[in-house]
Amino acid sequence: MSVRPTVFGSQEERRVYYRLVERWGNRLRVWHNLPFAQIFSIEDDEEYLATLGSGAKEFFYKTSVDYTFCLPDDDSPILAVEFDGRSKGHSAGDVYYQQRLDEIRHLKLTNKLKVASYNDFPFFILQYDEICDIAPAVKIAIIDGLVGDVLVFRQMRASWHRKDYLREGTFGDYSSMSIADRRRFERLWYASKEYKYELQLNPICQHLDTTGMPFYPEIRFDQMNDALLKCICTLRYWDKRIDPLDGEVALTTSIRMPNFDYYGCGSMLLAERIAMAVAFDESARKGIGPRDVPPVLWIRRIGHDKSSPCAIMTRNRAYAGSFPEGYAPFDQEGGSVIGECPADITTAPAGIASRLMAGMWFFGDWGGTSPKLSGQA
Repeated sequence: MSVRPTVFGSQEERRVYYRLVERWGNRLRVWHNLPFAQIFSIEDDEEYLATLGSGAKEFFYKTSVDYTFCLPDDDSPILAVEFDGRSKGHSAGDVYYQQRLDEIRHLKLTNKLKVASYNDFPFFILQYDEICDIAPAVKIAIIDGLVGDVLVFRQMRASWHRKDYLREGTFGDYSSMSIADRRRFERLWYASKEYKYELQLNPICQHLDTTGMPFYPEIRFDQMNDALLKCICTLRYWDKRIDPLDGEVALTTSIRMPNFDYYGCGSMLLAERIAMAVAFDESARKGIGPRDVPPVLWIRRIGHDKSSPCAIMTRNRAYAGSFPEGYAPFDQEGGSVIGECPADITTAPAGIASRLMAGMWFFGDWGGTSPKLSGQA
């Protein structure tokens, strides 16, 4: 009998803990090796208890979680992470994938995922690659994007349930709007509010916002399945005379990451952001600079070819439509105006924020005047 030399299961597990504390310790409390029963309670759910055998119940009370993130005010758990250095595995929703097969470990971790999924609780199984920095000059890891996304999702869910959109902005009288205008207004409010929270809470969004838009990033996924994503980012030089998809290629990079498929967030969006960050970092390291500065904040197609409908954001308006051949994509005329941009985020520096809204990806800082919907007085 003796005292263990460390409370951590391995040196890797120790490094991961201090890496998480360094990044998130000023905003969240990070607990190590917390008992599973301190996070979840099954006593108050007779229906779920009835599905468990004696072995599953015993496992529930004996097992623990490597890292648990809690809110600092009341230590309520909001996110848990299992570090799988042994089997080199990862989670995708409530499914666990292994590189090194271990049936007993697979059963145990799958049971943990099932409990977390049953409670809509973010629970991730990661290996060391997801803890390491995504690029030499980008001291951000995939886990940081996961934690940031969960925080943003929690803030947006609370804000939506409080119906903050009825008290914020200058969109006029919500009650007098048509149903279509209400839905449009809500999408605009949601996107602007989410952008604001992303800049506050998500390190990857913060990094991209300071990077700016030196190139047009063309994103495509070469491999998508339940387990893995491969995201390819092609940086094209801006040229206001031609369609961005025809711009000269400056650099192409790719990243692979687990398809986490996690509650409240999207792995594809996270993969896009990481791919852009890696591509911009590589262009800077190789001394590849932009040739032109776009006069609009972003342009993106709803689709992957030049015949797809197009979306354009100018300084304070959003246009959408199928533009005729020969249309100069950076003109501020043409298409149909889908709304002016909310003004409560104009303090954000020019840069990138990406989020799905009304079927379009939005990039850039949104400036403009007091927001109003097209057709409103």
